[in-house]
Amino acid sequence: IKLGSPCNYTTSGRLSTLCPPHDLFTGTSLLNIGWHPHRPSANVDYSFLWGITASGSRRTYRATTATLPDAVAPLLQEGSHVHTTVRELWLTDVPSATGPQKDLLPKDSVLLLKNAIAAMPALKTFVLANQMQVGWMCAGPSLTLLPDMRNANTRPPITTLRIVYGYGPELRSLQNHNVWSLRIPLVLAGILDELASGAYDYLEHLVLEIPHSVSVNPGELARLREHFVMAEVKVMDNMPEMDLPSYCVEQAAWPKSVKSEPWPSRLW
Repeated sequence: IKLGSPCNYTTSGRLSTLCPPHDLFTGTSLLNIGWHPHRPSANVDYSFLWGITASGSRRTYRATTATLPDAVAPLLQEGSHVHTTVRELWLTDVPSATGPQKDLLPKDSVLLLKNAIAAMPALKTFVLANQMQVGWMCAGPSLTLLPDMRNANTRPPITTLRIVYGYGPELRSLQNHNVWSLRIPLVLAGILDELASGAYDYLEHLVLEIPHSVSVNPGELARLREHFVMAEVKVMDNMPEMDLPSYCVEQAAWPKSVKSEPWPSRLW
């Protein structure tokens, strides 16, 4: 592994077989965990893949697996201290609802994510990104994976909540352009109830980023602002993704097979 070069691992088996270097995640400050629909061909029904991106100033790691435990296994290996240095965490297209259906989050995955987030002492910014499943996730954004300060021994370190809600440009380019003339509602009722409980009073700053095609009820938006010291709403032409170091966009390092990959949070 060269310093300043991206590292890209893909596996359908257990990540422990990859044997990444024990210091691979040293200095990781950005972490993205995503749940992306996968359809290898038109004759196969879609399934889901977990993706993880761990990025720092010197190294970036990317892997996709069939299960969440496999995706986070390298982070939990002996000698890995990634959870102690992560300052910004993205959850991309991870549904807020749980259940046995394939497009809902299994309960064991919920527990694993909650424990992982609670064990990040340097985490300052939590990003809920929904760039793929706007049409499916009618429940809207949820904070249920964050620590509940009513049950915590110490005040959680997270102070900033970013909500990125809208289809990313890659998916838009694949769909009928007439779809984007429709106004998609962003439902805030659920997150308003969660904030009113007092469980997330440690959140001070809100950044809501939506495209022009997403509508927000003005009354709900006003109530949402009341729960934060500072709130900012951005209506954007292109939805943001996790910032990556410049070495991740070096064209010479782009594998041809994924150059046009439509899923968000990819590296190259």
